[in-house]
Amino acid sequence: MAIYLLLSLLLLSCQHMNILAENSALCFIMKYPTYQNFSFVQELTEDGKKYHLDVFMMIDDNKLNLSKISTKYDFRLLRIENNQSRYYGYQKSIELGDNGREITSWDKALLYFTVLNKNYSFVWLIES
Repeated sequence: MAIYLLLSLLLLSCQHMNILAENSALCFIMKYPTYQNFSFVQELTEDGKKYHLDVFMMIDDNKLNLSKISTKYDFRLLRIENNQSRYYGYQKSIELGDNGREITSWDKALLYFTVLNKNYSFVWLIES
């Protein structure tokens, strides 16, 4: 609930910042999203429409069937394959300890908003 309040305040603050909300995006970074995650992001997407804020969800789970999910929600679902992230050199942006994973959703979100989609002057990245 605290996160919802924080994000609602973020949306409201867009009006008073030097950064135009129309050129901003909010991206949730998730490995295994749940139904509650989808519902929460959908609520924020509906709130963000009045500020022209584009909302995304970067999903790291390559086994999840996005085609069945993407038609139900107004936000944009993103997934980037590990080899594409590796090709552009986006890896190891965060330290996971002994896990051994070189590429995470953080790497993929950074790749998406700095190389593949440069349409935004400001992007909030939020990990669930």
